[in-house]
Amino acid sequence: LLDPSESRRRRSRRIAHLTASSALKRRIKQVKPIYRIVAIATLIATATHGSVVAGSPVYVGTKQARPTSMNDIDHTTWNTLLKKYVNDDGQVNYRAWKASRTDVAALDMYLDHLSSARRQVAASREARLAFWINAYNAVTIRGILREYPTTSIRNHTAKLWGYNIWKDLQLYVGGAPVSLDAMEHEILRKMSEPRIHFAIVCASISCPRLLNQAYLADKLD
Repeated sequence: LLDPSESRRRRSRRIAHLTASSALKRRIKQVKPIYRIVAIATLIATATHGSVVAGSPVYVGTKQARPTSMNDIDHTTWNTLLKKYVNDDGQVNYRAWKASRTDVAALDMYLDHLSSARRQVAASREARLAFWINAYNAVTIRGILREYPTTSIRNHTAKLWGYNIWKDLQLYVGGAPVSLDAMEHEILRKMSEPRIHFAIVCASISCPRLLNQAYLADKLD
């Protein structure tokens, strides 16, 4: 209702506001439900200063510019950790692993070591295969340890917005971040090695068994 005591200018502004609000409501009703959801999510992200952000990257490893060949990457630490925490059925003792600060730090140091590799430096096909298979599995394990306790990796694979472990968990390799999706689809699959599907694991019971030893260039077969 209009208040007779209002000044003419204030009354004009309020009428304009009410008219605009009515028009906005009519337009919102015309928008498809899925776009309403996206709009609401965007408003929430803005209101919370970005705390709800789609695809916020989580980086592991370190930015390094050392031109190290994948031929020279040592997988001994990863091999030791696998033998300690993975049984013959490929089951990982995440509880014990996360409880050991020393071994979580050892995994982080191994990831830092992987970061020193440079994709542009010459390396044998076998060394590159071993590198990326081990990298994929080690990053996946690190991602689960980050979230543990958790009931499933799929709890961390947001489809519309939010954290997706396969896209947002990224390992620095030669100074550039590489996601799990990129490792699998843009690198390993393009190496035309069908056996990778039995070697890389997604931390799920439905995935292939995690080998409790590291892959090495001279023992891939």
